[in-house]
Amino acid sequence: MKRSFLQVTATVIFLISVVQFLACSLSQQPNLKELTSVNKPSTNKPMNIAEENFANAWKSKFDETAAELERNRNLWKQNQIADYDFVVSKSAHGYTDKWTRLPVLIKIRDDEKISIEKVEKDKDYVIYSRTDGFENFDTVDKLFNYLRQELEKGRILGIKYHKDLGYPKNVVILDSHDTHGRIIVVEKIEVVKNI
Repeated sequence: MKRSFLQVTATVIFLISVVQFLACSLSQQPNLKELTSVNKPSTNKPMNIAEENFANAWKSKFDETAAELERNRNLWKQNQIADYDFVVSKSAHGYTDKWTRLPVLIKIRDDEKISIEKVEKDKDYVIYSRTDGFENFDTVDKLFNYLRQELEKGRILGIKYHKDLGYPKNVVILDSHDTHGRIIVVEKIEVVKNI
């Protein structure tokens, strides 16, 4: 378990660095909400060349991220996994953010959550060692839906997928004004039964 936790921690630190780099780059750019409405440049005001280039770059990134999301969602569906257990955690701005939760084990049967339990029961971080806060992505299908909604709200997503099963393993969600982002880590999925 320690090795897995260390690997996850290293991945999270790397993803935070990427998010901070993106945030610094975005802080120099025009406001994303002014430029896009579900990835279309606003026609309310004329854009200069830099704003137009940024809007076009965002549209390209949106299209690329959306296509990759759907490609991996289809891969997940093709595997026809209905019964599985997975360990997931989430963090934002370190352990001081109310969104942060330590890893939990979620059991899925017939594509429905049947239980959620703490993985590390002996932790002193009582506030963050809770089983609530995963309602939006307590199944892999819900996680795909959640990520699509975040993308359509104009969030920047950095996602690493499992190459064989297609599920999102590491996710960084970044607002145009956010310097840290929110992170979701699916540590492992154990398939109990395929359809």
